Amino acid sequence: MTINLVTSKHAPESARFYTPQGQVILEIPMTSKDGMRAPNIGDGRKMGLYPSVTTIKGDILRAEGLERWKQSHLIECVIENPPPPRDESNEAALKAWEAETTEWTSDIFEAAAEYGSLCAERGSEIHEMIAQYFTRGIVPVDEAGARACREIESHWQGRKIECEVGFGHESGFAGTIDLVIDEGEELGDTKTKEIKKFKKPIFDMGLQLGGYREHYIKKDPKLVQVIVDRETGKTQFFTWGDKWKRTQSQQPQELTDAFHLLFGLWKIIYYDPTTWEAGKGCV
Repeated sequence: MTINLVTSKHAPESARFYTPQGQVILEIPMTSKDGMRAPNIGDGRKMGLYPSVTTIKGDILRAEGLERWKQSHLIECVIENPPPPRDESNEAALKAWEAETTEWTSDIFEAAAEYGSLCAERGSEIHEMIAQYFTRGIVPVDEAGARACREIESHWQGRKIECEVGFGHESGFAGTIDLVIDEGEELGDTKTKEIKKFKKPIFDMGLQLGGYREHYIKKDPKLVQVIVDRETGKTQFFTWGDKWKRTQSQQPQELTDAFHLLFGLWKIIYYDPTTWEAGKGCV
């Protein structure tokens, strides 16, 4: 099967697989009809691909923060668009109300999904602006993107900042790290949020960085969660292992150990990419 290497780096992270050379595979040709689709577990097994850190995490763990955010927004949509008043005055009125309520429910879910899609697109835009700035020196025209770049640069002032750094399959998985500081002294993962509602990073964010740390484990890097407000570009930095409010976050080694346990479960459920000759798939 011919693999199409798509250059865009911000397709859904949960659908990412990598070649032994560290090239990200975002789409492969459909077999039953024309067109492309995201690779899945079966493709990875057959084609000798290595799962990304986010694929492993997403397949095993429910994204608690994302699900909570979706539910909160759904509630907000209902509050802003209350359901039609119930009318039981007669059978015809009740049937009309039931039909109207069905339509209202569909509209609420559609509005919530559209908002979620717009937020995801905005997050991808900001990621791309940051990548363009630190790899090519292109200053974003977008004010929020420009502010995020300035604040990231100021936070690591005078230090070497690399962006979108890929790593290979030595541990059985691969990935693309948002920010690498001084060739691995610190690793940063960027998330776009509504900062006014944001309290602290959740555990599965740390797991992701714990997986990335495996590639630089000899340097024992600091793991930094970079939170960018998707509207204003205001940026906050959280270092795993520091104390935030009343919560003591996990240490980097604990996060790496936890990710390895997660990967062990993933291998049992799906396939073990460490057992075959690179790129030849499962026997």
